[in-house]
Amino acid sequence: KTGAAAALVDERGLLDGIEDGFEGVFHRKDEAGCELLQRAAQVFDTRIYPTVARFFGEPWTPGVDNDPHLYIVHARIPLLAGYYNAADEYPKVVNRLSNEREAIYINADAMRVGSLAYFNTLTHELQHAAHWNADPTEEAWVNEGLSELAVELAGYQPDLVNAFLP
Repeated sequence: KTGAAAALVDERGLLDGIEDGFEGVFHRKDEAGCELLQRAAQVFDTRIYPTVARFFGEPWTPGVDNDPHLYIVHARIPLLAGYYNAADEYPKVVNRLSNEREAIYINADAMRVGSLAYFNTLTHELQHAAHWNADPTEEAWVNEGLSELAVELAGYQPDLVNAFLP
């Protein structure tokens, strides 16, 4: 954790991202920025998480850290919209690079909280977390295709679906 000035815990996830000196997450560190995060948390709890859980199962809970929350980390991530890192599901004794928690990482410089791109990315990455819990050895191309399907099932527009069609 890097000097976070505020965080919001919703029902299933900890959305953490108002970081000192980094306003890219909400483009403002005030009440309006917190409201954006609260609305995003509500969409996550009422639309994204239930859809992914219904069709693909749930992420590992309480997980490696014995915490039932899924962390949603907003940070600067070059070249990516976001990612899920299965290595974080293991203790450091097994993988020294593990953050030892269930987490989704969102590139706060690439999109605004609450935008369609934000919800697409969050849905896509949540499916990866759920899929790891169900089948950690799945082929990458299948997992990517299912993440795009999750985006569509949640009512958003998948970005990469044509990459998986003949």
